[in-house]
Amino acid sequence: MVDPSAPQDIIALADERASARSRRDYGTADELKARIEAAGWRVVDFGSMYDLEPARPADITEGERRLYGAVESVPSRLGEPATSEASVVVIVGRDSVETHQTLSALAATAPAGTQVLVVTGPDASIEGPADEIIRTAVSFSAGDALQAALRRTTGSLVVVLEPELVPVADIVTPLAGALADPSVAVVAATGLYSGDLHRYHRLESGDATTVASGNYGFRRADAIERGPMDGRLQLRGSVAAWLGLLLRDEGPEAQPRRALVIDLPLRTREGDTPPPQEHARLARRDGYRIADRFRDHQWLASHEPPDGRLVGDGTDEGQTHDDGDDGDHANDT
Repeated sequence: MVDPSAPQDIIALADERASARSRRDYGTADELKARIEAAGWRVVDFGSMYDLEPARPADITEGERRLYGAVESVPSRLGEPATSEASVVVIVGRDSVETHQTLSALAATAPAGTQVLVVTGPDASIEGPADEIIRTAVSFSAGDALQAALRRTTGSLVVVLEPELVPVADIVTPLAGALADPSVAVVAATGLYSGDLHRYHRLESGDATTVASGNYGFRRADAIERGPMDGRLQLRGSVAAWLGLLLRDEGPEAQPRRALVIDLPLRTREGDTPPPQEHARLARRDGYRIADRFRDHQWLASHEPPDGRLVGDGTDEGQTHDDGDDGDHANDT
């Protein structure tokens, strides 16, 4: 069975692969399968027959609106040089649909020429000024949502702002100022400190191990160089922690770059609701993925405690945790 939308060249590859399998030429069959999958299609074998179907959700066109089924469907500017000073990315999930306060505050406080991008699902009503709204046909993970936004950025500085936070003054300029120091890889309003890349505590100022979700900034060129986001990460806090570690990493023989926590003029948006019940389960899964990726990168751990008392040290509830099953991880609380 072949999906009726399958291009003829993909069908030809699938037929050629079926012929190779019938000849027991499995090396050629594997090469052809890789080409089919790279083109966004999936072939499923049934004896000498096969099914051919899209490997990812299809894009949807609704009048002039385009809803993207996958990150790869979002037209990319990553091969183009930056044309503005900064891009601010606001990712709106199913539980965060009120955007007017955040977007209006950005328009009033951000430097002229700042690009504002919103990533959201098909049904969210986006109120407030934005340069571009990237709508998805299905619910994207937090990792995929950020990667989709990165594909449309034009700013040399990328600022991620959670829709639950409202700038009360310019947040772009202080982030850009901190990143003027080449030793700094990422700057945030809140950080995470860890001496072993397993247990993490929140940090409110100074040098951190990585950053927490909320508001953070990094160089667009660094994100492009280090590769795509891990699309398996479901929570925004997990993406922030993962990205901060990735951007800091200069290899085992070099001094890591810094994750810096600074004071930023933000307030919490009115009317916020607690995280959904599945949050703890997703946090655990994300935490395991972060640990698997960075467990051997102990040169990124913060071996000297920062000055001052850590929020979350001792019995404070600010300590990040995975619901008590297998230790503490760097993920959203």
